[in-house]
Amino acid sequence: MAKLWKFLAISVVLAVCLGLALGPGVPGALAADTPIGIEVVPQETKVGFNEDFEVEVWINDTGAWDYNACGVRLTYETKYVTCNAVTDSGIWDYTANCKCNNTWNTSAGLGLVIFDAALLGSTFNTSQKVLTANFTSNTSNGGISGLDFIFIWADDATSVPDAGVDQLNWTRVVNGTVIIGDVFNLTVTSDGCCPITVGGLGTVAANSNGTFMVPCPSVTLTANASDVCCVFDNWTVDAGAPNSSNPIVVTGAANSSHTAVASCSVPQYNLTMNVTGNGTTTPSGTSSHSCGEVVNISATADPDWQFVNWTTADMSEIANATAASTTVTVDKEKTVTANFAEITGATLEGHVSFTGRGTAPDSRWIEPFNVTLFEAGNLSNVIWTGNATTNDTGVFNITGLDPGTYDIGIKNWTCLSEVNTSVTLTAGNTTAVGFGTTREGDIDNSDWVYLGDLSAFCTAWDTKPGDGGWNADADLDRDDWVYLGDLSLFCTNWDQKGDAYGYFV
Repeated sequence: MAKLWKFLAISVVLAVCLGLALGPGVPGALAADTPIGIEVVPQETKVGFNEDFEVEVWINDTGAWDYNACGVRLTYETKYVTCNAVTDSGIWDYTANCKCNNTWNTSAGLGLVIFDAALLGSTFNTSQKVLTANFTSNTSNGGISGLDFIFIWADDATSVPDAGVDQLNWTRVVNGTVIIGDVFNLTVTSDGCCPITVGGLGTVAANSNGTFMVPCPSVTLTANASDVCCVFDNWTVDAGAPNSSNPIVVTGAANSSHTAVASCSVPQYNLTMNVTGNGTTTPSGTSSHSCGEVVNISATADPDWQFVNWTTADMSEIANATAASTTVTVDKEKTVTANFAEITGATLEGHVSFTGRGTAPDSRWIEPFNVTLFEAGNLSNVIWTGNATTNDTGVFNITGLDPGTYDIGIKNWTCLSEVNTSVTLTAGNTTAVGFGTTREGDIDNSDWVYLGDLSAFCTAWDTKPGDGGWNADADLDRDDWVYLGDLSLFCTNWDQKGDAYGYFV
C-alpha cells in the first residue's frame, strides 16, 4: 500500500554575518558580481510520515575571503515538522552555539534553529557546509514546502562590514523543496469572479489558474463566491459533467494529473426608476445592469416643478441624494425614485443704487430695507410686507412670494421710499426690479426731508463716531463724518417726499 504523504512547510530564514578581516593580501569590498551564495542541500527531499530527515545549509565562495564570524537562522513550520538537533560542520576552528526552539513563534506556528560561530579564521574558495539540521515529520500532517532564504537585516543578516558600512553580499541563493507522501498534479482554474481555496495549499485568484502537487489521495476545493456580485455556478473536473456542489473533493493516484475548473459569474440585476410629481429620469423605466455597476442617473423637472431628491431602500448606494445628476450602485434588484415638487413661489431680486457711497462693491452698500407689495394701483392695500438687506453691490433677494402683479415699494431709514409699479412675479422664476438711486436725507424716517431732518442734521454737524452729538443717521454718505458730502445730499433732496408717503410713516 502506498504511504499517505503530507506536506512539510519549512521557511528558511538565513542571516549570515561575515566579518571581513582586511589585511595584506586580502581583497577589499565585495564587487556586485562576487560569486558568493547560500543553498539548501539536497534541493528536493522526499520523506514519509513520522520519519527523520536532514537538511544541510552550505556557503559557496570562490573569492577566497577570510571570515571571522557566521550566524544562521532557520525557521520551520511546527505543524509539519519538529526539530531534533542541529550540528555544525566541524571543519572550522570556532566556538559554536547550535540549538532548536520548537516554540519560537507560537502565534505563527514557527520554530527556530540557531547557529552562531565565531573565530572561524578560515580562508576558502569552495563550497563549505555550515550546519546540518535534523527533523522529524509529523505522523499525519504532511505536504509540500519550498525551502527559501530570506534576508533579515544588518549584522544579523548576510553582510560584510566595509569601513563601518554593511553590504549584502549574497549574490545568489539556491532554494529547495521537501515533499512528504505520494502526490498527484492538479491544475485549478477560476473561470469567473471567485477565488478558489485549495485545501491547505493556497488560493487561486479570480480569473486565473494554478498548478499544485497534491498529497494523495485527495484535496478539497472551495469556490469562494461570497461577494454579493459573484455567484458560483458549477465545478467541472477532468472535463466531466458540471457539478453544482461546493466545496468538492478531487481524488488522484500517485503521479496522476487532473484539472478542476470553477465557473463563477457576475449576476444581472434590474434598476427600476420611479417618479413622484412631474418630471422625467434618465435612464427611465427598468434597465438591466451587471452587479456592482455604477449607473449615472439624472432627473429633469417639468415646467413649474423642481427636483427635490432621490430615494431608495439603501440610501448609501446613491452618491448624492439631493443632486439632480448623480450615480447609484446596482448590487441587487433596485428601485430608485426621483421626487419632484411643484414650484408655487416667486423670487424678487431688487437692485438699489446709493449716491455718495463710492463704487460697488463696497460695504457701505449693505443696508436693511422694508419691502412692501401693494395691490397694483392701490398703495392703501398692502398684500405682503417684509425686510431684506442688500449685499455690497446693492442687491437683495426675497423668495417664496405669491405670483401676481404688484406695485412694490422699498424704504430705508435715511432714504425716501421708492415704488416700482405693475411688477409681475411668476412662479418658479426670479424677477429683477431696479429701484433706481435712493434719495438721501430722511434722518427721522418720516419719508419727507424737512424740518425734523434739518434739526437732526444741524445737531450732528461736523461730528464723528464718539463725538457728542454724533448721529449715524445723519451720516448720509456713510463715511463716519457728518460734513460737506452729507450736506450736499441733504440739500439735493430738501422738501421731497417718498413715493409711498403716507404708508412709510
